[in-house]
Amino acid sequence: MNSEQWLAIAVIIRPHALRGAVQLKPYTRTVDEFLGAPIKRVYLRDRSRILHPLHLQSMGLHKGLPLVTFREISDRTAAEGLKGMEIVIPAEERWELPEGSFFPGELDGFEVISKLTGDKLGTVLRLESGPAHDHLVFTHPHREGDEVMLPKVEAFVHEVSLADHRVLVTLPEGLLEL
Repeated sequence: MNSEQWLAIAVIIRPHALRGAVQLKPYTRTVDEFLGAPIKRVYLRDRSRILHPLHLQSMGLHKGLPLVTFREISDRTAAEGLKGMEIVIPAEERWELPEGSFFPGELDGFEVISKLTGDKLGTVLRLESGPAHDHLVFTHPHREGDEVMLPKVEAFVHEVSLADHRVLVTLPEGLLEL
């Protein structure tokens, strides 16, 4: 499978205790969305290489973040080697997220369209998580190489069409001049 066929769902932050558990930072909007996921097998991604599958043995919560154990990882030394690797799943195994939530990379390449004029404003580069809300980052319509960061809130992002690969937005006054 090539990189578009994989969906990143978390990154391994650190090992925990002595029996191979690791703490994750999920890429879902909330930890509950991750903990409720129907996943049993995941893969590791180190840069662009997909490594061997891992089977979830247990999943819980520790200090507000998921704590997981894998059947194939039984000690802290093995868990140390996983630090910084992404947890990915085949894209066709994605699970349903609540309305308005998306996986990282899911909107990449979508056209950003002005709700007022119908003009194409740019192309989505990424969706970034923030403490209060996500941000839609897209190419600047007038300055090549520049990016625009738009809060992904109802006042600015009106519609995301997965079928049409487009995002309908209203830009706050002056945003493109920043």
